[in-house]
Amino acid sequence: MFLYEKVMIYRSIITFSAFLMFGCLSDAERDNPLDTQAKNYLPAGKLFGRVTAFYRTDIILSAADISLEPEGRHTLSGTDGTFEFKNLAPGNYTLNCRREGYRPDTVLTEIDAGSKEINFRLNALPYFEQIDLTTHHVSRWWPAEDSYFLRIKTQVRDEDGINEIDSVWFSAPSISFAETLFISNLNGIYEQTITEDQLPVSSLRQLEGKSIFLFCRDLVKNIAVSDELFLPRLIQEVPLQISPSGLETINSFPLTFAWEQVFLPYTFTYKIEIYQVNFGFFSRIREITDISSVQNTYEMATALPAGDYFWLLYVVDEFGDTSSSKEAAFRVQ
Repeated sequence: MFLYEKVMIYRSIITFSAFLMFGCLSDAERDNPLDTQAKNYLPAGKLFGRVTAFYRTDIILSAADISLEPEGRHTLSGTDGTFEFKNLAPGNYTLNCRREGYRPDTVLTEIDAGSKEINFRLNALPYFEQIDLTTHHVSRWWPAEDSYFLRIKTQVRDEDGINEIDSVWFSAPSISFAETLFISNLNGIYEQTITEDQLPVSSLRQLEGKSIFLFCRDLVKNIAVSDELFLPRLIQEVPLQISPSGLETINSFPLTFAWEQVFLPYTFTYKIEIYQVNFGFFSRIREITDISSVQNTYEMATALPAGDYFWLLYVVDEFGDTSSSKEAAFRVQ
């Protein structure tokens, strides 16, 4: 009996311990939403992807800002262009991707308990790297009236390549005027010359103080707008030559060019252009630049072939604006 009683006692203890253990476990509250046995279990999803250039997916875009709504979470694409969001409850989300210099992109997606890949391919925005506006005052014997023209030169960039640029144009909203610029080389240089005859106003001077803008559009219709620009200085003074002029005959060299000195309240230099005349046609054969504003003569030692010539004298300010003299003719024998 003694042995039998001991066995029964041990059996009772084991049964009671099992009852306590399983009773406690069954009564434990499961409140971890990641616990598949919990009453409030929510399956967790994941979003991941990569940010690259629009046309070339081998060009990785790091440091792009990716935001997830409505959660308000943000992350940046890594050095390999990748990003991810973990532990997402099932539902609908809005994923926004932004990077400076690129057109932002937005994706609407639905998340469940699995993983979803969303890749962004951002289109680069065009931009103006350099803009040069210069005015030019032209004085001629014929037609007798002086005229002005505006020269525009800009370098346009696009990280997707210069072939992505569709068009570049100039706009003066105050006079409802716009004009297309033309590409001049493969480095993205666009240029245009606008004369007073092209304007819907009588004089270029009517643009003084008025806003001017440049626009650039790429092939996917992104438009870049320059900062507000204004008409540069209009140089009113016209330099006057002294000699050679009046078809003066030159028999020997060096040849001295002389003019009346110009006095202006800003920094400037002189420039000489020499043209040869053949059967009514002329071609520029020499240009001499950066002549000091304190000079009123320039000596040219290099002889010119026999023939008819004329020269122009320019005043050039520090921004490249110019005012030119009338033609002064001479003959070399």
